Amino acid sequence: MSFRVQKEIRWEAAHRLIKGYSGKCQFLHGHSWVARITVELRPGQELDAAGLAKDFGEFKAVQQWVEEHWDHGALVAQDDRAWLTWLRENGQKHFVFPDNPTSERIAETLFCVAAELLNDERCRVCRVVVSETPANEAVYEGK
Repeated sequence: MSFRVQKEIRWEAAHRLIKGYSGKCQFLHGHSWVARITVELRPGQELDAAGLAKDFGEFKAVQQWVEEHWDHGALVAQDDRAWLTWLRENGQKHFVFPDNPTSERIAETLFCVAAELLNDERCRVCRVVVSETPANEAVYEGK
C-alpha cells in the first residue's frame, strides 16, 4: 500500500503542430491547460510526523515554473522557424520544445520539471496528466 497526493495547476498558452501533422491543430490556437501532478511515497517510506506524504505547499515551485515559462506564452517547436522568428522579433514570451508541443510532450516536460523540484528521499513524482480540453488528456508516468 502506498500514499499518493495530487495537485492541479492551470495556465493559458498557445501552440500549433507543424511537423508531420495536417489536422486542424496545425493552425495557431490556444488552450486553458490543466495538469495534475501526482507524487507518491517511495517504497518503505511512511507519512511524515504531520501525517503527510508531501505538503501541497511544495507544489508552488512547479506552479511558479509554469507561470514563468509557459503561462500566457507560446509553446513552439524548434523547427517552427517562422513563428519563432516572429515571437523573438516581437518580444513575445515563448518556450521551445525539441518537437511538436503536443499534450504528450508537454506532460513529459512537466514531469521532468516536477521531478526536479519535488523528488526527495521520501517521495517521487509518478504521474503527470495534461488536458488541453475537458475531454482530452495525455498521461506521462515514470518508472
